[in-house]
Amino acid sequence: MVTQSARARLGAPINFAIADESGLYTGKMKQTWATMRRGLAGMGGRGIEITNPWDPMEASAAQETYEAHTKDVFVFYQKPDGKLDYTVKHDRRKIHEYVYADSPWVDLNAIEAEAAELVRT
Repeated sequence: MVTQSARARLGAPINFAIADESGLYTGKMKQTWATMRRGLAGMGGRGIEITNPWDPMEASAAQETYEAHTKDVFVFYQKPDGKLDYTVKHDRRKIHEYVYADSPWVDLNAIEAEAAELVRT
């Protein structure tokens, strides 16, 4: 069980943990995940982070993991063509088709509707 205190479980036995949507882990949630990772390292356990792209302005746990380039951490990230411009609707569609190619259940039209609104703000 994880409590609200980020370090409340420091030292508690842990051998596996999942950080679901670690791209949203900022502030105290990021501290909680760091505490869990410390425990995993101490116990020889394993952790997994699953996320969609993060907001680079938030310095999330996922961003820190990705940017650390740690040799013993496997990162699966399919980066689209850097020449595509996310603010251009046609390019944005290509980006979505690329990053969601292995996710046939994803409704690209719904994503486009949300993305178009976010790009305007």
